[in-house]
Amino acid sequence: MPAPHAPPPEVARDRPARAELVWALVAAALVLAPNLAALSEWSYDWDAAQLALGTRDFDLAGHRPHPPGYPLWVGAVRVCDAAVGNVPRTQLLLGSATTGLALAAFARLLRPRR
Repeated sequence: MPAPHAPPPEVARDRPARAELVWALVAAALVLAPNLAALSEWSYDWDAAQLALGTRDFDLAGHRPHPPGYPLWVGAVRVCDAAVGNVPRTQLLLGSATTGLALAAFARLLRPRR
């Protein structure tokens, strides 16, 4: 009886990468699903409302947004809002995306070295 053929080494190396991709997609779906269900035209709390006001008129003295101002976040929301067109939705989607990226980075750190 002939010996079973082993997959080429490059295929065997790609299997863990594919499994990681599947788990990353599952994790992203678990993060994104509740946030998509919560999409609203309105800000969901005081902080989100202050950050939304800061995207229109950045004024720390007027608490738009509240100090320390989070200029990188406000700038990212302004840029992404050009595509979305609704600041509260943009904040929720951007928050979901950054959470997914952080989750992927954390998973990468936990991966054993080869």
